[in-house]
Amino acid sequence: MTCLNGLQSFNRIAIEIDNCENGTVSKQAVSGKMTKEFDLFLLKLIQDILHKIYDSNRNTGIQKEFLRVLVQDSTIVKLPLRLFEEMSGVANKTTQVANARIQVVYDLVSEQFFKFEIEAYSKNDLKAAPEMELQKGDLSLRDRGYLTSGEINRHIASESYYIYRHKFDVIYLDKNTYEHIDLLSLLKKKRKIDITVRLNASPKTKVRLIAEPINTDIANKRKNKAKRGNKNLSHEYLKMLEWSIYITNLEQNKFSFEEIFELYSLRWKIETIFKNWKSNLNFNKIHNVSSVQLRILLHTRFLIILLTHSVHSSAKPIIKKIYNKYVSFLKLTDFLLMSLGKIETIFGLIKDKTFEESQIIKSIKQYCCYDERGDRMNFEESLNQIFD
Repeated sequence: MTCLNGLQSFNRIAIEIDNCENGTVSKQAVSGKMTKEFDLFLLKLIQDILHKIYDSNRNTGIQKEFLRVLVQDSTIVKLPLRLFEEMSGVANKTTQVANARIQVVYDLVSEQFFKFEIEAYSKNDLKAAPEMELQKGDLSLRDRGYLTSGEINRHIASESYYIYRHKFDVIYLDKNTYEHIDLLSLLKKKRKIDITVRLNASPKTKVRLIAEPINTDIANKRKNKAKRGNKNLSHEYLKMLEWSIYITNLEQNKFSFEEIFELYSLRWKIETIFKNWKSNLNFNKIHNVSSVQLRILLHTRFLIILLTHSVHSSAKPIIKKIYNKYVSFLKLTDFLLMSLGKIETIFGLIKDKTFEESQIIKSIKQYCCYDERGDRMNFEESLNQIFD
């Protein structure tokens, strides 16, 4: 419970233990437990839960287009400066910043996590990419930061599928002549493309390259955002932002550009998850902790995340069946964190098979469902439309 507060203290933890156990402990006793061994216990607990999730979803015969739809992404957590050296901080002439990078793999089909990793900031997405396990029939949705020819070939070898956003410095070759393709010139000429090309890296792997122009307003927003991050971008780079460009191995006769765009747009689920972490779970508030305390703090928050996702998985089909509504994970998280005791009660109801008839289900329906909107679909509706 105390891990969710922005500013923890051993005294606060001692008070919560007193509240739960009806017995006093000292803050010194709590401090003595905050050791590397305790962190390893928490990590083992997380790994056991993730392995059970993995095993329960393996070869379940899910009647979907793909066995799993994996989203891999990372978020940055600002740390106290005392951890600068250990976590490979960033420095210039005037400032130093200590950051950690949290790598996450999330499956959109089972709506479960398969990986949490607390990494040094210097371990970027490119280095983390080969660590994501692939199974036959998976679809992975990744940003350009994970794109390498090696990763594309790893998907092919595992008989899995991928959709990547185009990365500006990737060079494409004509599939027959192996000549360099001037992509911008091709886009200006054709406006819309859906072609097979080769990558300019051994073994010259074939990929499907698709692109469509976007509207002017979105293009200008992209350009302005890019300029804020780097004022020295080339004219060619900025011009390419006027298109949505992807590479994939999904077959042309099965998946149109619109369907691939819809699939890739599901990636924004991970952005809402990160937003939830920072707003509801205080991932953006880390006080002056040691390295061991940092990992204990984050691993405990990961356990809270797994608990809330488990409740979501149980409540979602019940709410859909009874009320024909969709549960918002952000709203449900906020609801549960207002009183963590509800989680224990819910698991008791699930175990007794009385969750469906409980008052808590009525509360979840009242406070945790998406609002009905006529102008756009919520995430769950989008997911169902794509996979049905």
